[in-house]
Amino acid sequence: GQKESPRLKSKIVDTPNESGGTGKMNRLKQFVDYANKVYGLREFAMGYRDSRVNPEYSPAIIIALVVASIAARVGSLYQIERMGKSGELDRFMHTRKKPSADTLGRWVAGADYDEFRSHNGDVIQIARRNKVHVCGTICEWRVTALDGTETFCT
Repeated sequence: GQKESPRLKSKIVDTPNESGGTGKMNRLKQFVDYANKVYGLREFAMGYRDSRVNPEYSPAIIIALVVASIAARVGSLYQIERMGKSGELDRFMHTRKKPSADTLGRWVAGADYDEFRSHNGDVIQIARRNKVHVCGTICEWRVTALDGTETFCT
């Protein structure tokens, strides 16, 4: 079979299933399902529009790929590209060809962040209402570092 990266493999753990036995439970899938249900991630991604004409990949696919990569602690856009070439992303993206690091970088650099800021405000409001981050915060703010802050694509 194909080798999986240690980062994605570590997100798959043995957990009890309904019958009492253990089975493979994809923790990343659980996270994405939770984000879709509670925070409306899927609805946001499906409704997001960008300025590209006839794009090869929809914004929803790229948003989902970037969010899943952050959640799985994938180190770089190039690592995402390598994972696509090796087949590791096949269960997340049902397209034959996966986006390159350059494609992802150009999309991230050219995205309309006003829509993201608005949705982020909704996410924060829901998280506060649900008391998600009572402990482990800085002045009630959860801090996350995102690689890719340069003004050029890498």
